[in-house]
Amino acid sequence: MEIQLDTITEATSELTLKATPEQLNLKLDLATLGSDVVYNLTARRIEDEVFLDGTLTFTMNLTCARCVEEFATPFRLPLRLVIQLVADESFVREEDADSEEFVLFPEARKAFSLDQQVRDLIALELPMKPLCRIDCRGLCPQCGANLNESPCGCKTSGTDPRWDGLRKLSNN
Repeated sequence: MEIQLDTITEATSELTLKATPEQLNLKLDLATLGSDVVYNLTARRIEDEVFLDGTLTFTMNLTCARCVEEFATPFRLPLRLVIQLVADESFVREEDADSEEFVLFPEARKAFSLDQQVRDLIALELPMKPLCRIDCRGLCPQCGANLNESPCGCKTSGTDPRWDGLRKLSNN
C-alpha cells in the first residue's frame, strides 16, 4: 500500500487504506491473512519529516499448535512511523527502508510503500505457539483423535516404559 507523500501537509489528515492479502504477499508458516488489512492512520508533515500514527486491523487464520485445527483471530496493531525526506539519495540505504519506526526516504520520490513495515509488524506479532483456546486438550498421542471434540477411549498407561530404568534406580 502506497502513501502519496506530496499530499500530506502540516495539517493533520486522516487516512483509511486497505490492502488485500495478495497485495501484501505475506508468507508465513501455519498462518494466513483471513481478511484485508485496514490502515487507519493520521498523517502530518513537519518540514522534511512525515509522521504516520495509527492502527492496523485484520484477521489471521492460524493453526493450533496442539490440536492442529484452523481458527481465526482478530488483530489490532499500532503503527508508528517517521519518514525523513532527504534530498541526496546517497544517504538512503536499503536496510533503512525496512526500519520499524524511522525511515530515510528520497524526497524526489512521491510515493512510500508501507508493505514491508506491515509484513514485519504482522510477523513479529504472531504467537510462537498459537492455541485455538487456552484449555485446548490437543490430540491423543496414540490414535490422533482431537480430544477437544470427545474422549477417544484409548487406554493410557500410567507410565512411559522409557522411564523404567530410572524408576528401578529410585526404588533401590
